[in-house]
Amino acid sequence: MEQDKNIINETGAMERIGIVDEPLEKRGEDSLKIKKYSNALVSFIKNSMTPMTIGIQGSWGSGKTSLLNTIYAQLDDANEHEESKDFKVIWINSWENSLMATPEEALIKIINEIINGLNEVDPSLTNVKKVKEAATTAAKGILRVGAGILGGAAGSEVVTEVLESSNSIKQLREELSRLVHAIRESESQRVDKIVIFVDDLDRVDPPEAVKILELLKNIFNIPGCIFVLAIDYDVVIKGLKDKFGERTPENEYEFRAFFDKIIQLPFLMPVQNYDIGNYVNDLLKKIGFQDENVIDVDFVNQVVDNTIGGNPRTIKRLINSLALIKIVNEEGDDEDEGEDEIASDEELIIERKLLFALVCLQIASSDIYALLNKESDFKKWDEDLAFSITQKKEEEDDKFNQNFESLTNEELFNDTWEQSLYRVCYANPKERANAIKLSKFLNYLHEDLGDDTDHPLPLMIEKALGKTSVTSVVADTAERAPKGSYKRNYATGFDGWLEEIKTRSGSLPHKDIIDKLKMIVDVWKGPKFEAVDWVQGEPTPEGFNIRYAGGAALYIGGQKLGITYAHNPSKPRGEQAILIQSLKNPERNNQIVQIGEMKSRHDRPIKIDREEKKIIKGQPARSEWMWFDVYIDDIQNIKDEYIELLFAEGAKVRTEMGDRMLKGKFVKKYVDTFTTGRKDSKAWNEAANFLEEHFDENNIVTIEL
Repeated sequence: MEQDKNIINETGAMERIGIVDEPLEKRGEDSLKIKKYSNALVSFIKNSMTPMTIGIQGSWGSGKTSLLNTIYAQLDDANEHEESKDFKVIWINSWENSLMATPEEALIKIINEIINGLNEVDPSLTNVKKVKEAATTAAKGILRVGAGILGGAAGSEVVTEVLESSNSIKQLREELSRLVHAIRESESQRVDKIVIFVDDLDRVDPPEAVKILELLKNIFNIPGCIFVLAIDYDVVIKGLKDKFGERTPENEYEFRAFFDKIIQLPFLMPVQNYDIGNYVNDLLKKIGFQDENVIDVDFVNQVVDNTIGGNPRTIKRLINSLALIKIVNEEGDDEDEGEDEIASDEELIIERKLLFALVCLQIASSDIYALLNKESDFKKWDEDLAFSITQKKEEEDDKFNQNFESLTNEELFNDTWEQSLYRVCYANPKERANAIKLSKFLNYLHEDLGDDTDHPLPLMIEKALGKTSVTSVVADTAERAPKGSYKRNYATGFDGWLEEIKTRSGSLPHKDIIDKLKMIVDVWKGPKFEAVDWVQGEPTPEGFNIRYAGGAALYIGGQKLGITYAHNPSKPRGEQAILIQSLKNPERNNQIVQIGEMKSRHDRPIKIDREEKKIIKGQPARSEWMWFDVYIDDIQNIKDEYIELLFAEGAKVRTEMGDRMLKGKFVKKYVDTFTTGRKDSKAWNEAANFLEEHFDENNIVTIEL
């Protein structure tokens, strides 16, 4: 389990402020949900023939040591059960043994560690003394031969020379075999298998790692012994480069043959199967960044999958960056002072999500992060902006034009901004392969956050960029956005709002959409509400008033009753729609409704997994809101009387039923009980039932006029 540093907050409670890059402890919490893999490997070890070598493969930071620790603990715990034979487990850190040492010296240290571990089983065995004597003699031979051939020889050549030049090596192996046999047959100790864990081989210089790997394999290839090695295949490839040259499709089999000679069971770390969403959410909660499930698991998974990936070490860097950003922000000015409560809540959700997403982008692609700093509205990216980053270096590649032409027909790269992204990624060979994922990432951000027109996404991105700049490693992206540049701007009147839409989207919505939006605004200005247009900078009216930003929103005093806006105004007619937000009515059990042909949906519907006690998607925040999505072909279903009824009820809810509204803090209690309570308790079942039933999209109330 990752180690942490803590401070005492003002209440005296401990608050986590950082995640140390340490592997899961031998009996630590299984946050990544790798237990089924460790169980399978333990079962294999218990039942396998010997000698056997298992290679735990994975990139640096993928969790190899954590998995080794888990297997070690399970085998060690098995020693406590009388019905099972004992396992002697020995832990070797190859990197520590290789510090300030030649590969041959490191091997000698490792051999002595293993012998000392075997001696712990039964010090009375006479074989131990003979093994130590054989090891001393072998050490002299290993050092002598190693010193004579160190002149750049490949790892396997060194090993061959050592093994063939010294009978002492053979003698050591024979004595080790007798000792292991004696231990397994000892009446005082019931040891069936010697399991030797060798960690951190990928931290050793690759040629040296290869030497250590093969020498160990040859010396300990004896019955009763199982090696479990943490090794990256790429390390083996680098270590054999002097022997086989650079890896190519033609010589790949030579590298693979060497690896297969050493490893009988390869196991690749299941990074793609990690429960990253819950793992990251747990860490976010520990640093105080996550409140009321503001960042839902689905959002975490989508962002992580398309940026940094599931490498635990990279995730810890992410968490530490967010911890620092949180502290910096808490020390700064309150940029949103004076905003109404509802707007602030909505802005918090968007801001937290964007801070998380942009730090992920910052780690995954410094070039695209830099591009976003140049223009926060990524929908406006164009060729000229891309060239300011690439200097047209991508066009110097002979294959670029062919690749570019083929990709422009794909959905992920059919827009100008997506093609600009591809240019920037292509110009950097290290980021070229990430272009598709980064396009998915930005499209997902727009899909998830771009609909909140009361808080335009480009302005919120600009704000978040100013806060994430402190953790950027690229100097030219570290300039903070000017203070106040991201403040929400309101248009003046309906016509001014249309001009803002045209400026932002590049075109006006279809006339039918505009006419229906005007109808909704006219209802608000009609005799039922008598709403007035609010002008930015003027005092907030006491009665009903309309504010025009990304959408047209109806307020009573300073409290929002809902909003409407044109969805996808720059898309073809058939894809355009009107979205209408309104408050749920406590008199209808705070449920979504159908009025006429218009059906609503929850703002952030929660979906649960009862078996795993997990929130699959959704969050408690904004539980009081519902949305109507009405596409252009169906806008005739939006009736004056429907709008009047929905917002009249909303006004009543705001002014008379505030204590009965389904606020996020109420739903959070159910979420907390569901995720932390006992499954056999009444409270847990009540919470699970509420979350399932309330957010069931079929649980909808029909309003009869």
